[in-house]
Order: sequence, then C-alpha cells, then structure tokens
Amino acid sequence: MKKISEKLLEKCPWISFKINLRELSFTTWMLLGQCVSKCDHIKRIPLSPAVRKELHKVYLIKGVVATTAIEGNTLTEEQVRDILENKANIEPSKKYLEQEVRNIIEACNEIGRNIRSEKYKTVSNELICELNKNVLTNVPVEDGAIPGAYRNRQVGVGRYRAPAAQDVSHLMNGYCEWLSSFDGAGIDEIAAAIIKAIASHLYFVLIHPFDDGNGRTARLLEFMILLSSGAPSPAAHLLSNHYNATRAEYYRHLDKISKTKGDMSDFFAYAIQGLRDGLQDVIDTIIVQVQMVSWRHYVYQIFKPIENDSAKRQREILFLLSECANPLPLSEIEKLTAKYYLDKGKTQKSFTRDWNSLLKTDMIAEKDGKYSPNYSLILNQLPFSM
Repeated sequence: MKKISEKLLEKCPWISFKINLRELSFTTWMLLGQCVSKCDHIKRIPLSPAVRKELHKVYLIKGVVATTAIEGNTLTEEQVRDILENKANIEPSKKYLEQEVRNIIEACNEIGRNIRSEKYKTVSNELICELNKNVLTNVPVEDGAIPGAYRNRQVGVGRYRAPAAQDVSHLMNGYCEWLSSFDGAGIDEIAAAIIKAIASHLYFVLIHPFDDGNGRTARLLEFMILLSSGAPSPAAHLLSNHYNATRAEYYRHLDKISKTKGDMSDFFAYAIQGLRDGLQDVIDTIIVQVQMVSWRHYVYQIFKPIENDSAKRQREILFLLSECANPLPLSEIEKLTAKYYLDKGKTQKSFTRDWNSLLKTDMIAEKDGKYSPNYSLILNQLPFSM
C-alpha cells in the first residue's frame, strides 16, 4: 500500500491506516475469540428454513432501525417490518423516513444477494460512491450535498473537524488501498473481518468523505465486510445495533480517537464487547426457537399413543400456549383457544374437561395463578448416571 504523504499525516495523524493489533488488551482478544466462537455456533445450529428466514428478517429490521435511528429516523421496528412486508401505512409527513428505511433495506438486500460477486470483492471509490448515492436516493439531504459525490467543503461532526476537502480524494484512495491490503496478520478469518470492519468504519467516519450519509455508508461497508467473511447475517447487523443503543458512548469514543492521534484500542474494546453481547442475544433467540421445535416433538411423542379427539385437543392447547411469550391466567387461555374449539364444534364444557385432564399431567406449569408449558420436561432430559 502507498504511504500517506508526511504532510497529510501531519495534518491528520489519526488517519494513518496503520492498526497495531498488539495495542489490543487481553480482554479485547478474549472477547474477539468469543465472537468467533459464537458466530460458529450460530452457523452450526440446525434451523428450519422458515425459522432461519424469520431470524434473518428480525435482525435485518433491527439493523435497519439502528442505522437510520442514529441519524434521527423515528420509525419503530414494527413500522419497519410493515415496510419490509409491503404493509406500511406511514402518514405523508413521515414518508421521507419511510424512504430512508427502504434505501437501507434495498442496500442490505443487494449486498446480501451479490456478496460473492466481483462487484463486492474489492472496495473501490466507485462502489463507495454508489452506496452513498443509494442511501440518499429520494430523501432530503444537506444543502449543497450531491449524493454519491465526495464533498468539496469543510465539514465537522460535533466538536470533530474532518480533514480538508482537498485531501478527501487522496485519503479515500488510501482507504481503498488499505482495505484491499488488510490481511489480518494470520488470525482467524472472521476475527480479522471484525477488526477490519470496525477499523473501516472508524477511518470512514473520520475522513467523512461526503456531505451527507457518511454514517449510513460506513455501516453498510461494515455490514458488507462481515458478511463477505462468512459471518451469519444476523451478526453482520449487530455493530450498528450496538452503536445506536449506546449512542453517547459511540460519539465519545470517536471524539477520543482524533485527540489521541489515532489510538483505536478503546473503540475496539467498546465495539467488540457490544458485538459479543449481541451475538449472545442471537444465540439466546435461536435457543428459544430450538426449544419450541423440541417441545412440539415432545408433545407429539407423549400424545401419539393416545389417538382420541380429547388428546388431540389437549395437544393443541399446549401448542397454542407455547406461542405465548408469557404465562397466562385461565381466563386468557380460554380466549386463546376459543376459536379452535368453535371450529371443532365444541363448547366451553369440552375445554374445561380437556384443561382439567391436562392439569393432571405434568405438561402444564403453574405459578401465581398463571399457566405455561412445562418446558423443564425437555430441558432436564440428560440422566444423572448410566
């Protein structure tokens, strides 16, 4: 890689494109190893196509909400899901917010569909400008900003003053060369991608090459780098989620880098900790899905020898109850099952008999007058001895 000129390095020493991995603390390396392990666990857990698709959708929504919310977008996860599923009914005064969201959804989907293509093998100025243009399509921009074109004026973020406009082109050439030459010093591929993704985000926002859309473009590049390394798609959205959830800390760490002549070690510690925590949340979510599948199989196994209508109805009660996030009082369970019993031509008395039969088994757990499936039956299956 070509060296940044000494004169330019004197002007902005925090943009050196040199990462000293030895500066990372033992704790940061430990957390990075946990991130790699958790990514591997996520990829290895068997999920049905429907569950995998929903998991991808959930974390795409979370990532889109996060990366737009940092810039002031106020749409909720529910509204973004409606946009993704083409069911949105956003009021006219917020249509620009909807367009911001649609732009990020389309950009993420475009990257996801074509991550193995020649287009995304190398990060070029052309690709970066295309991403920025896509981010800003049909949305309000800063006065004088040209989507997809590097800035020609001085800008700043808060107290941070970005490099001069005349230096942007040279810095972005260095940025692209650095991304192409980064090899991770022989560490694990996903670990190297995490380091590369975080550093690419930092250098990008420090250069601040565009008049508008810099944060969103930086986070798309981060997403692209993680996805291209083989990280599972939910993991590729997690850094954006972390930055948004800890916004004040995010900006504090960014400000610190320029004051310490490019020392990124604290930012790496902050970002990798957030990524590790986010990956654990993904695993916990997946475990719940696996638990639901195991529960259904267990219920079928228990009721299979009993081939009568009452047993089938009791089985359905258990399935409906397992779809509820929290335990329910009996009155709510009656409402939950009312349509099923009506469709079967059965009355409230039938439900009461079926429910009382269930209570005589160990399939239902009760606490403080509320009921839920007794998941301990499938969580305590390992024998204490052989």
